[in-house]
Amino acid sequence: MAALYKNNFNRSLPSTAADPNEIPEGALGTSKKRKIGEEDKKIIGKYGVEIYESDMESLNGWLSDAIVNFIALHLYQKLPDDVKDKVNIVDSNMCDSIKYDPRPDISDIFEHNKINNQRWQFFLFNNNTQNGNIRGTHWSLIVFNKDDQSFYFLDSINTGVPLLVKKFVSKICSYMNVENPMVENITCPKQKNGSDCGVYLVEFQKIIINNIENDRQWNTFEDMSNGYMKLRRKEWKRKIENVAAKHMKDCMLKRSGSVSTIVGPQGNEGNPPSAKKSRSNSYPSCF
Repeated sequence: MAALYKNNFNRSLPSTAADPNEIPEGALGTSKKRKIGEEDKKIIGKYGVEIYESDMESLNGWLSDAIVNFIALHLYQKLPDDVKDKVNIVDSNMCDSIKYDPRPDISDIFEHNKINNQRWQFFLFNNNTQNGNIRGTHWSLIVFNKDDQSFYFLDSINTGVPLLVKKFVSKICSYMNVENPMVENITCPKQKNGSDCGVYLVEFQKIIINNIENDRQWNTFEDMSNGYMKLRRKEWKRKIENVAAKHMKDCMLKRSGSVSTIVGPQGNEGNPPSAKKSRSNSYPSCF
């Protein structure tokens, strides 16, 4: 199963750009419409990830950690059970927990999240260097194949394996029973701008898992043009909005059912006036 856990890092920070000096206004969790200190409305909480308005806005630029994790886990949850048995998604928050946990033994992280139980492990890797915050400038994907005990690195910009990735792999290999780990840089499509790395990451994951599901060579990729990536951004925005709308509707129905048997002031069954007002002004309890 995928590693599902709460996104408990600071809210103000989506993610990534090839060059942090190129980040425009709005790329780090704010926007021209939202000033610092204004409310960042929650859109949905699902798969252990919370999506806010600023995350949705990041679909126009550098994808936030929440968007990357949500899409990756959504793709996983839609897989057939036999494919789920073969793959596991380790999101960026868990990657950071592994990177920065100071304890000499972090085996409990791997055991609790069932990392290394499946044939394929997908690590959603952000190059941040600050413990507790997703403040990196780039997304990439690390894939582990248990059968051949090999790590593979897919990066939409770099042509080599960064030192930070090598250190990460070196730290996790002992918990995955891998000796003399090697990280192979996989030839893959490259982005044409400084903001598509997060989109490439989730598309790499989607294509690889689709290849695995259909018994194709796992590292065979389609052409990924700028136009294709723009379409994918729009599609993911629409899909997240639809998932959020359905989730809210389900929660409202569940909550409505839980209060429908309350006896009102006149002795009739139904919603007391305060219950209706509460639902319209706050998120459902399961949201």
